[in-house]
Amino acid sequence: MHALILGSKEYPMGTADGSDTSPSGGMEMYVQGLAEVLARKGVRITLVTRLFKGTKKEENGGNIHVIRVPFVRCFYLRNPSFNLASFLRVLRLDFDVVISNGEVSNFLGMLLAKIRGKPVIMVSHGLASNQPQYNRLIKAIFRINDRLTYPNADAVVTHAPWQMKTITNKYEVVTPGFDRSRLARLPAGDARRLRMRYAKPDEKIIVYTGRLIGVKGLEYLIRSLRHVRHDYKCLIIGDGPEMEKLRRLARDELADVVFTGFRQDVAGFLSIADVFVLPSISESLNYSLVEAAYMGVPIVCTDIGIIGSDSAIMVRPKDEKALADGINAVLARKNSRMIANARRYALGFDWNKTADEYIKLMRMVMK
Repeated sequence: MHALILGSKEYPMGTADGSDTSPSGGMEMYVQGLAEVLARKGVRITLVTRLFKGTKKEENGGNIHVIRVPFVRCFYLRNPSFNLASFLRVLRLDFDVVISNGEVSNFLGMLLAKIRGKPVIMVSHGLASNQPQYNRLIKAIFRINDRLTYPNADAVVTHAPWQMKTITNKYEVVTPGFDRSRLARLPAGDARRLRMRYAKPDEKIIVYTGRLIGVKGLEYLIRSLRHVRHDYKCLIIGDGPEMEKLRRLARDELADVVFTGFRQDVAGFLSIADVFVLPSISESLNYSLVEAAYMGVPIVCTDIGIIGSDSAIMVRPKDEKALADGINAVLARKNSRMIANARRYALGFDWNKTADEYIKLMRMVMK
């Protein structure tokens, strides 16, 4: 069985080395985890991704053939140019099934599958039409694209059925996995030293990890801090095109925020966090939240369908006062049952189970 995976902007994670102003996120983490476990289970993988300085155009390893293609470095053109280059590069390639990720990739994956007479599995990582960084015209194009592509796929995979059922009733709910190997808690002495580096002894540490883009709603987190009733330090860990805008907002709000930039040692920051906050406006899944849940950090999260109300304090999106109320509630009294429920939720993410579901699905569409 040979699967062609399209749409992932970076493989493996870290190869962009900060050269892209819009860093990779959950979709790239998903594709990397899925590809590597499928390969270990005997599926031949060809994965097409972007070419960055210092990376090879092609390489093989562990049953995975990586092809890297050039792209235009422009916010609105980087994805279309990358996906078009991918399409042209693999047009004559041998494969059994296409696995496409993302709106542009879905359209070109559908076209490729029709030309080659092969099945296509489309994976929904959330709907781009819900994301505020795009203007109305782009969102409208995404909505048209979704209604053209998903109903015509041989199979659709989603982990957010509440989003997909607005487009088609033909989908499979498959829970992703996530990499737990890098989420060990820091030893007590190391955690104490890291905490002292960023916060005073009496300050509570509020943590966000992830990309700094509009859909994450970070402006509402920063504005909420004026209502926090505890001495605090807010650590925003990650990078993205909104970095400078958010820095200015934090200065204007006199908010005690540290922007660390992109970090590989996220587990260290989760080890010292008193609360993890996800203020997103729209998401289908957030790996940072799953990591916080696994690490036993209390969670305040906007009510967008990712996690249950028994596992986190849920608040309305775009509501800075509600975010502050949630943060204050956690800092006043940690709910051990909520933390245990959240960890149980995180333990349900298992790449082996996910890969087995994909293999069954691939066999079904290839019949």
